[in-house]
Amino acid sequence: MTSSMAERMTGRQTLVYGSETIEFSLSFSPRKRLSIAVEPNGSVIVKAPVDATVDAVQIQMRRRAGWIIRQRDRFAAFGPVMPPKRFVNGETHRYLGRQYRLRISQGDTASVKLVGRFFEITTPDRRSSSAVEKVLESWYRQHAQQFFETRLQHCLTSPCFRGLSPPTWSIRLMKRRWGSCTKEGRILLNLQLIQTSPSCIDYVITHELCHLIEHNHTAAFYHLLDRAMPDWRERKKTLETQHH
Repeated sequence: MTSSMAERMTGRQTLVYGSETIEFSLSFSPRKRLSIAVEPNGSVIVKAPVDATVDAVQIQMRRRAGWIIRQRDRFAAFGPVMPPKRFVNGETHRYLGRQYRLRISQGDTASVKLVGRFFEITTPDRRSSSAVEKVLESWYRQHAQQFFETRLQHCLTSPCFRGLSPPTWSIRLMKRRWGSCTKEGRILLNLQLIQTSPSCIDYVITHELCHLIEHNHTAAFYHLLDRAMPDWRERKKTLETQHH
């Protein structure tokens, strides 16, 4: 391998497209076609055939620039962005879109009760924020399991999903996504989703159910989503407004 070829094996590149700047990592490998991937964290990864030139890659990137920007923006908007919590008395936490304040007390047994506009939390160590966080997260998970199952069954009643078998699903704590659908057809829902309103939960579930039929964010996917939930854009905006 020549030194010039070695220099081309990997590196950072930049493409200016209108007012946008797209930074991407470029590597060359024995392959037939150029591949472009946008990661959930917004990074763009490009893999090109060994005999491709950087100029040829730039041309292909410019052709796909609109799609890249849309994907990057979608990931930026779809994931939860919440300020860090301290889990102390009086702090505000959400449940199904409503705000509740923490009222923490000492007790032998850890428990959480929703009383009025308060989360009444009892824990053996009330001064330990990690202990308070653990008991509240456990409460959230228990209620999310029940509520998500109910909403999943409701969303499946849409005529768009007629004949679709109820998918397997589970709850995850995810930093960048509200939900996802694996290649095997398993739906993952973010635990933090239980803090949002029921209409937003239905939006995320419907979004992932659409992926069981249309696996990519193609025009066909959005056409299906439009039919399954005509007001999904408003619900998505509400979700973003609550948690940014």
